[in-house]
Parts: sequence; structure tokens; C-alpha cells
Amino acid sequence: MKTRRTLRGVGSALLLGGLCLTAAAFADNLPTITIGAGVVTKTAVGHSSLGAPLEQVSITHRVSYSDLDLTTVVGATELKQRVKEAAKMACKQLDDLYPLEAKNVNECTRTAIAQASSQVDSAISGAIREAKAE
Repeated sequence: MKTRRTLRGVGSALLLGGLCLTAAAFADNLPTITIGAGVVTKTAVGHSSLGAPLEQVSITHRVSYSDLDLTTVVGATELKQRVKEAAKMACKQLDDLYPLEAKNVNECTRTAIAQASSQVDSAISGAIREAKAE
């Protein structure tokens, strides 16, 4: 029972911690954002009081924005919507893969979006800077 409580308490933090967002590019250099939460990665991060291994699980999805003009409100809004949908999908996948873990999909989604926001903002501001430089 204590292990389950430990997993509940640590599980959300580990899942959220695994939901980090990084800017990335595919091999063909399309601008993308990789939102944490397709590929499942497990990392051992410790042991419970009963010795059971605790794992950090992350799932990543890439969000392409090569077709968007991020200098426009419409383009920026679409990128944010794509990130939101990818976060929802990733958190739902985590919930489906680990149904016994106590977690809140809505909270997971909000956290993933929040963690993505600085990189989304960076992509948008970078596009605006490039447009001004031209």
C-alpha cells in the first residue's frame, strides 16, 4: 500500500518531469517542436521504501510548424493549438499505458503546455525577428 502511495505521489511528478519540451528538427530540417508525453522512454529514478523500482516515463510527439507563418496571429494561434493537441494525445497515451497510476490527464496536459510555452514563444519571436531582418 505504501508503494502505491509513493507511486501516486512520485508518479505525477515523474510523468510531468518527463513531459519536457525541446525544440528539434527532423533529418530534413523541418522546424518542429518536440512535446514530451510517440516514443516511450523509461528511466530508473530510484526505489520505493519497499525496494520497488521507480521509473520516469516520458512520451514524445513532434509538432511541425514549417507550414505556418508564425509572424501572423493565425499562424501563432495554430502552433499553440497543435502543441495543445499533442500534449493531450501524449498525456492520454500515458494514461492508457499506465491506467493504475493516480494522475490527472488535464493537469498533465496543462503542465506539458506550460513547459512548451517558452519554446513556442521562442519560435514565434524568432520568426518575427527573421521577418524584420529581411
